[in-house]
Amino acid sequence: MKIINQILLKYTLLLGVFFFALTTQAQQNSGKIKGTVTTSDSDPASFVNIVLKGTKLAAVTNEDGLFEFNKVKPGNYTLQLSLSGYETVVEEVSVNENTTTPLSLQLKVSNKELQEVIVTSDRKKMSSKESVYVARMPLKNLENPQVYSVINSKIIEQQVLTNFDDALKSAAGVVSGNSEPGVRSGSYLRGFDEQAFFRDGKMLGNWTENDMANIENIEVIKGPSGTLFGGHGRANYGGVINRITKKPYETFGGSINYITGSYGYNRLTADVNTPLSADGAFLGRVNAAYRKEKSFQDYGWAESYFAAPAFTYNASEKLKIVVEADIFKIQGTQRPYLSGSGISNVDELNPIHDLSFTTNEILYEKASSIFSVDAIYKLSDQWTSTTSFGHSYSLYNPNYVMASVTGQTVERAIGTARYDIDFTTIQQYVNGDFKIGKMRNRLLVGIDYLRDDEIYVGSSAAYDTFQYTSIAPYLSKQSFDQAIAATTFWTGGNVNDRYSAYFSNVLDILPQLHLMTSLRYEYSKDVTPSATVPNAKNPDLSFNQGAWTPKFGLVYEILSEQLSLFGNYLGGNKNINSFLRNDGTGNGVMQKADPEKATQWEVGFKSSLFQNRLTLMASYFDIKVDNKLRMDPANQLFSLQDGTQKNKGFELELFASPINGLDIMLGYANLDATFLNGSDAGKHVAYTPKNTVNYWISYTAKQGTVKGLGIGFGGNYRDSSFLSSSNDVTISGVHLLNASVFYEQARYRFAIKADNMTNEIYWGDFFNPQSPRTFKASLTIKF
Repeated sequence: MKIINQILLKYTLLLGVFFFALTTQAQQNSGKIKGTVTTSDSDPASFVNIVLKGTKLAAVTNEDGLFEFNKVKPGNYTLQLSLSGYETVVEEVSVNENTTTPLSLQLKVSNKELQEVIVTSDRKKMSSKESVYVARMPLKNLENPQVYSVINSKIIEQQVLTNFDDALKSAAGVVSGNSEPGVRSGSYLRGFDEQAFFRDGKMLGNWTENDMANIENIEVIKGPSGTLFGGHGRANYGGVINRITKKPYETFGGSINYITGSYGYNRLTADVNTPLSADGAFLGRVNAAYRKEKSFQDYGWAESYFAAPAFTYNASEKLKIVVEADIFKIQGTQRPYLSGSGISNVDELNPIHDLSFTTNEILYEKASSIFSVDAIYKLSDQWTSTTSFGHSYSLYNPNYVMASVTGQTVERAIGTARYDIDFTTIQQYVNGDFKIGKMRNRLLVGIDYLRDDEIYVGSSAAYDTFQYTSIAPYLSKQSFDQAIAATTFWTGGNVNDRYSAYFSNVLDILPQLHLMTSLRYEYSKDVTPSATVPNAKNPDLSFNQGAWTPKFGLVYEILSEQLSLFGNYLGGNKNINSFLRNDGTGNGVMQKADPEKATQWEVGFKSSLFQNRLTLMASYFDIKVDNKLRMDPANQLFSLQDGTQKNKGFELELFASPINGLDIMLGYANLDATFLNGSDAGKHVAYTPKNTVNYWISYTAKQGTVKGLGIGFGGNYRDSSFLSSSNDVTISGVHLLNASVFYEQARYRFAIKADNMTNEIYWGDFFNPQSPRTFKASLTIKF
């Protein structure tokens, strides 16, 4: 895998050199036109079509209302701007050699189309959630029977979000906070533990932290999602977290951002975009980040590097190719794996909340690389083909500490491990948009292949015992290595191949009545090497298994594009290889398992009213999981595959902009997640609080001398929950308050953010201590 990383690094450097050379050439012996377009109420106007008459040059403004023409021959030109709902703007402009002509233009509302105008760009609204990834087809939110949340660029910017755990708290019903620096983000969706493994709709299992530098949106797709996204060895019952990356656009632009804050936090990011050919067919964009921080605990630090080049090439009017890569590396000190005996509430461990029981010498190293290619070919006006390839590699190489606390006594153990994890995915799907009679069909047909290749090695050892009321004996790298060297290492691994075929069709029975019918068949082949025989597989842990996954939905738009009622029936599955069961005589025998399955039914409504100033979603869902493994009550050494779990609840999500500059976001979820049988019957699923709330309110001045000045305030609340399914240890509820003050102009943005303002001491799952109050200051320069 080192060879692969070296090749990918060389490839990135070569593309960077090429990118620089073309950019330099484009700046010689010609001029530039660079401008800003605003709406009639002075908001940035995105998606404005701009034509330089008398040439072949055209552009579209980005989300900040910026546009640029490069390599323009000196002379006088006419610039024409057009956007639906606004009057066409015509502007005369002169271009001189080796100079940039600046422009500041404003659109005027067309009286004829006044009622149809959306005052601000959808991409700049917190409520914006249109996506081609959720349904893998162009399907509007109000037409989609599945519920999803989108944490978009405006939410990320206003709340100064730099990590996934914090970002995911902005989605209704999501319980986040069980990861640590360097470890992949993990969250609970509708009571199920899910990971952010999907990137632009592709399963690219990044087992390290996901850097936010190249993230445009985060999609949280709710409910069992096996039909379109597959089982992939993980349940996906609560939903799918899909990272949408930043793509190149038609004009030169970008930004540099620096953030500094509490506990030595420093982060520098850069985002540079430019056309790489005169005709705009070849575009390039690079995002990069560097971060260094200390821990709120007595020991701990992290340092990371990230680079993500992306390129698009419009080979013809029909073929578009998108190439992306990213490289991430982090090194630092890992928080301890804690456990506690004799406690009934995790708060009893508050005295050790800020103790790490490790030192800055005991380090982890984690790295990842991703490479993907998409080819989108327009077969005709009605049909489009998409071919995708993706590969990801993750290295997880921790040295770590485990601390078991009983009273004031700490029993400390140490460990080391190395995980090498490769994912390779190939997707081919075709989208069609056609009519049968008067009924519109939007059809998706596709096949997927996914390979998951994993190798593990590691060891652990008991180390020492002490009282946490005194200073812990210092743990040096030398003594750590000596203790590990005396242990016996374990090894493991597996290779999993998955083959899938699926279809999904949305039939417009009436213009306002949409019926979705979908089905996937997934075949899984899992091979686990033998621990005793070289080049052989372990027959008890290797298996072949297939499963069907359905998805049905019905949507009726009571008011076209404003209010819809929906219902859905979704499926998901998880492959289980084998389990040890009682043969009836008290002896154990390996039993091939059936796939674990989940089904959900859900009803609710979605609305987008008052020219998108009020967006509301409310739903009730009921998820049932069958074929779960549970302990055999007659003998704890054996298992039964008849476990059942039910998660049901209510979700509400609201976005409102009652006046210009005022944005309100509110999410609420009520969840009841319980086991229906076995020794845990009637008990709650671990880390599933009954009530969760997220909210954010911000106001930005749109006029006057303080135009661009804003303030934001919000918080996250979650009820108490349990540390395990035995329900014997409680995690207390918590209400976190956050606030920000910012000042934004066309070329820069300054913000100050405070998180956990009341300095709450609280815990995540697995005895995971969470951060106290922090402050951050952010400065962004745009160009």
